[in-house]
Amino acid sequence: MYSPLLNFPAELRNEVWDYVLVGLDLSSVTTGLYAETNTLSILFVNRQIHEETNLLAYSLNTFTFKWLQDMNTFLARRTAQ
Repeated sequence: MYSPLLNFPAELRNEVWDYVLVGLDLSSVTTGLYAETNTLSILFVNRQIHEETNLLAYSLNTFTFKWLQDMNTFLARRTAQ
């Protein structure tokens, strides 16, 4: 899938990624993270967007987990591939 956003200069796209991905509510619930199914979907729009954004959500935000098992489940989903 092609996105016209990819025609923008990298510096401008980085500003967009910062706007979209910084300050997310990444608090855990027993079924996962609140923001996981909504905002983090941007990571899967296409390959180039994924390459540009896949670490930003994790490096620009703070994750909080109420229970250790929630953290273990979250990490297992990201390392199982």
